[in-house]
Amino acid sequence: MVNCKFFIIFIYKKKDKKIKVMKKFDRVDVLSWISDLYKDVNGVRPRFYNFNEWSDAELEAFTDQLEAQLKENEAEERLQEEADVKSFENQVQKTIDLGAGDRKTALRWLFSSEEYDQGEYVTDWEVDGFLYRKGIVHSDLGQKVKKELLEIYC
Repeated sequence: MVNCKFFIIFIYKKKDKKIKVMKKFDRVDVLSWISDLYKDVNGVRPRFYNFNEWSDAELEAFTDQLEAQLKENEAEERLQEEADVKSFENQVQKTIDLGAGDRKTALRWLFSSEEYDQGEYVTDWEVDGFLYRKGIVHSDLGQKVKKELLEIYC
């Protein structure tokens, strides 16, 4: 195993000023960070790699690939969330047009049609599940709809 030190530069943006902070890490710390990054990109830990046999240059190249893939994944997720937000708003409007009459009623109909409404009480977990299935749970619209649904049912 190579016994070397790695330097990672973190760039913070604070009031339009970039602050560079350089920290020294042992190889073990870097490998742990690479494992976390790999999991963020692929959803599983990289248990099938023997990073201890890799050179520093190979680790750096692998990390660059992971970071590029992470950026690509994030861009795809943003596009999908935008499409899901638009689709949900269209669904709400269509429900209003089909007879709900207002947004509150439309949300109640949409929520109850997903079998989350059991008639007694509704938890925020159930609302999150509904929003997750619609693809908007982490969006600003999702947070707005969550508040609206909890006001309706609580």
